[in-house]
Amino acid sequence: MIPRIVGTAGPFKGKALTLTDEEISVGRDSSNRLWAAELSGLLQLPDEPFAPEVMARLIRMTGGNFRLLTRLLTQIERVLEVNNLHVVSTEVIEAARDSLVIGQG
Repeated sequence: MIPRIVGTAGPFKGKALTLTDEEISVGRDSSNRLWAAELSGLLQLPDEPFAPEVMARLIRMTGGNFRLLTRLLTQIERVLEVNNLHVVSTEVIEAARDSLVIGQG
């Protein structure tokens, strides 16, 4: 089985991204492998690419569900703002997940 992320609703519906061992960049800019221009006005995340372990955690937690990914990224933004942080780490993702109660990662 080849792991991939498939959009099931919203602006990503029908789009698929096959996952490999290579690093994947995520962000609002089209230079990223996974990007969402539609979200650019909604989320204010750091511009730096996410570390590979952060990407892996996001993918495992959301299971390719873009709606859940959007909810989680929104909560990550809140955690960063409340704690005056500037880097998305696995600890930030865990705190965001805990506040959303989306299950085990």
